[in-house]
Amino acid sequence: MAERACALEQDPHPVGSDSSKSALETGASEVGASANPVIRRLLACLEAELCDPDLCPQRLAQRLRLSVRTLHAALAGSGTTVARLMLVRRLDRCRALLEAEPERRISEVAFACGFNDAAHFSRTFKARFGMAPRALRDQNRVTPADTPGQSRTLRSPSR
Repeated sequence: MAERACALEQDPHPVGSDSSKSALETGASEVGASANPVIRRLLACLEAELCDPDLCPQRLAQRLRLSVRTLHAALAGSGTTVARLMLVRRLDRCRALLEAEPERRISEVAFACGFNDAAHFSRTFKARFGMAPRALRDQNRVTPADTPGQSRTLRSPSR
């Protein structure tokens, strides 16, 4: 039943709409600076459990021994939802991994951060950062011609 509840938790602004793009760009950053103890506990639990692909607001609430309504109420003034916050944190973690380890496969990074659909990951990544995950990874990839003293260079796309 918990899996079904997670699947039914729909974001009111589907990715790709104008309102979802602004929600991906704002709101979640305001949450991190909160003095609210519920939000601090939520963020700590979220960071610890982020790689779990089955993580949803209901599971977070269970782990925090709070109601889902309490979680949503805590975020009400921030302009984001629990589901949107989870998505933004996952995308941020993926970006950090792609920058730090550009040799890793994009799908491997997505799955390591809790995504279970590579196409969904790529679409939401591009909506948040304005570039595809592959483009970001390729910007940070060192070609064999690079030496430790040289700056990183872009690889030409292999299409």
